Amino acid sequence: MKKKWKVLKSKKVYNSNWIKLFLQKIVTTKGVVINDFHRIEIKSSVVVLPITRDNQIILIETYKHGIGENTFSLPAGYINKYEKPIVAAKRELLEETGYKGLRWKKFGKFVSNSNYYSGEINFYVTYDSIKIGVEDSGDLEDIKVHKINIKKLKKLINNNKIKSLSSAYLIQKWLNLSDISNCKS
Repeated sequence: MKKKWKVLKSKKVYNSNWIKLFLQKIVTTKGVVINDFHRIEIKSSVVVLPITRDNQIILIETYKHGIGENTFSLPAGYINKYEKPIVAAKRELLEETGYKGLRWKKFGKFVSNSNYYSGEINFYVTYDSIKIGVEDSGDLEDIKVHKINIKKLKKLINNNKIKSLSSAYLIQKWLNLSDISNCKS
């Protein structure tokens, strides 16, 4: 099944550095005309799960205005124009935590909302992460860095203290697919 909807008309109705909104007129594969389909384009991003040499997980805690509260999450951010995802992942990890990952593994790439597009999210896990500096994202965020064990990580997930779907997804995928028996609980 490789049928695609046909775009008859597309108009950019909002444009900023972070988001673009298009109003489209489309015809579905069943021939239904939709006059006001919205397509949202957000820059692609990276999410990093950093694990230290002593098998601790690095999380950040910060206020997220979209949900109006503080939450725990993994280091993450947008990919700059012409930047490779792995380069963005390394940059975001250093900027938001002061850590550098020594061994990297890609854990997939997905879109956050396939109906509206919303940009690709590239997931990475880095092992043997070491502290080499101080966090300085240059953003508006006030970031607190936490170094936690697996038991506390699971508790944060189970108690809904990690609100970001992309962070929760990567943590759960790593917990399900990795040998964490050597990690301190």
